[in-house]
Amino acid sequence: FGTGQALRCGGWETKTKGGAVIEPSGCIQDALTFAVWVKIGPEQHKGLVGVAERPQFYRLMIGETKPPYSISLSVQTTSGWRSVSTPRSIQADQWVHIAGTYDGEVGESVMYINGKQVAKNTSRPGRIRPVSCSIAVGVRDGLAYLSGALDEIRIYDRALGPKAIAPLAKQP
Repeated sequence: FGTGQALRCGGWETKTKGGAVIEPSGCIQDALTFAVWVKIGPEQHKGLVGVAERPQFYRLMIGETKPPYSISLSVQTTSGWRSVSTPRSIQADQWVHIAGTYDGEVGESVMYINGKQVAKNTSRPGRIRPVSCSIAVGVRDGLAYLSGALDEIRIYDRALGPKAIAPLAKQP
């Protein structure tokens, strides 16, 4: 972060240049945390643009085509889809740290901006549907490409709490 090593995402142009993927080891089933530094461009090609996702199983995505933006975490569980969103407060061209967690044991989804909890949703508990495939970065469903940049993308097989997320949101 801040060293020029961020993944730059060119929006619709990314489709012709190829996208980035993460090949995780193992299956996430009981809980997860996505944590990422994101700098969203001033305009997105489509709504519901992907930050990172395992298609049709869990994803972080941007909800609007123009700022201010919100980012949501959606997880497909044995009890149905579970979602939680940040407020629509994220401005364009500014680095922000986003974290989204899901704890299947208690059915709790939480979103953080810059290390502070901003949204929480509790529903019926459920395990994440098992799947073994790549995690796509900067795209949703192979169609909605992010215009902006991503850095320090982290995916955990547990729901991190506020004390673990706060240090991730500290700028170096």
